[in-house]
Amino acid sequence: MAIKTKRFIGTRKNCSCSMPGVWRAAFCCDGAIVILHSPRACAHLVRSMETNSQYRMLSYGKAIDRHYSFVPLISSQMEEKHSIFGGTKRLYECIHFAVEKYRPQCIVIGNSCIAGVIGDDVEAVGRDARKEFGIPVITVDCYGFLDGEYYQGYFEAAKKLAEEFIKPQQHIQKTAVLIGDGGGPWGHYAKEVKRLLAYFSIKVIGQFPGYIPINELPQITAASFSIILGGRGQ
Repeated sequence: MAIKTKRFIGTRKNCSCSMPGVWRAAFCCDGAIVILHSPRACAHLVRSMETNSQYRMLSYGKAIDRHYSFVPLISSQMEEKHSIFGGTKRLYECIHFAVEKYRPQCIVIGNSCIAGVIGDDVEAVGRDARKEFGIPVITVDCYGFLDGEYYQGYFEAAKKLAEEFIKPQQHIQKTAVLIGDGGGPWGHYAKEVKRLLAYFSIKVIGQFPGYIPINELPQITAASFSIILGGRGQ
């Protein structure tokens, strides 16, 4: 597949990578897999960051709900030659491997700086893979440190998941869905919100993005309330 575009690299105020954000937005969504169009080392670092956060929670003495588990994280394992000849063929092969091995309900693709610099048309690869395998293939238009940062990757992945799966539903009284991360369902933030809502007999039916199985995503609009777990600046 042809190179889509070349990107201008300018000075940015932020200095974080968008790929961990993409991973975080889907990392406990059972039925999904995340592919990073990147060298192997990038995927290793992204996974290590989140694994370390779980160990930190354990070190604080917080019990982790074993209902949640990480979905597969795969790298297209770009090499030096792909920075010259393009890596879209490599990405397509990676998608084919992932479908054969994991039989996912959805694929989310995050991109590295290299993919952005060489202008790989990842969106076209996703469209072709969707047609061939008959499952949603979501591509996030952020490229590592190049033209995105952690929260941009997180928000873009969440937006694409919402557009793909979330449909209007009839509301169920006294139910709520939490929007945002805030340390996950086992964190202080979500636990305190749930505790306060329980005084009003309001049940939390899920936390989006990142913590709802793919086959349950269409149901979250049945909630009567959407409660945003916000932070400073986000």
